[in-house]
Amino acid sequence: MFAYLKKRYEPCWPALSDESNGIIFVYNPKDPSHSRELNQWFTHFVQQAGIREECCMVISNKFESDSTTSSKGESKLSNLFENLKQINANMEDE
Repeated sequence: MFAYLKKRYEPCWPALSDESNGIIFVYNPKDPSHSRELNQWFTHFVQQAGIREECCMVISNKFESDSTTSSKGESKLSNLFENLKQINANMEDE
């Protein structure tokens, strides 16, 4: 379903990125499709739109209420995100 919506609204991406100063990527590390989709968004919204990497950040939204939960099974972000500030958060609790 999400992939359908993403493709459906992709023609609107240039309008969303026009005159943008920064980007906050939020994703669920337990969903492998999210890290793949972030690569596409990074390519469009950062590389193609010319947003500087220091004006971007990634929030890894963990839904577990226990902050000591193992990171086993979490998807890794690609090297595209290695220079971006990354924050782990639990938006249900924080």
